Amino acid sequence: MPIPDPFSYYGRFDSMDFDCTLCKNFLSPLNWPDVNKDLRCNYHNISLDFELRSNCYMDGQWFCKHFEPANDASKWKALTEFETVKNELDETTIYRGGNGKFLFEHKI
Repeated sequence: MPIPDPFSYYGRFDSMDFDCTLCKNFLSPLNWPDVNKDLRCNYHNISLDFELRSNCYMDGQWFCKHFEPANDASKWKALTEFETVKNELDETTIYRGGNGKFLFEHKI
């Protein structure tokens, strides 16, 4: 069953201000665009190249059940919204915001 999208999309360019790049487990490429497809998740020990568009920039805002903020997130509205669905998220799935309907899923 699809998981309802809890995010309010209040951020810059109507983003949810929440994604893998803000997680302590995200290994960023040395340069953007990520033409070498170096971005990785250290928690899952996988490449995150599926998160990239053909221009090698991120395609949407992705996250998983094990998201842990890399910085102080005490004021992040999106983190509070994430906590409302965290227990429903699958261990082997990476999610992308669905613009207010349902989260998109990518099995790993």
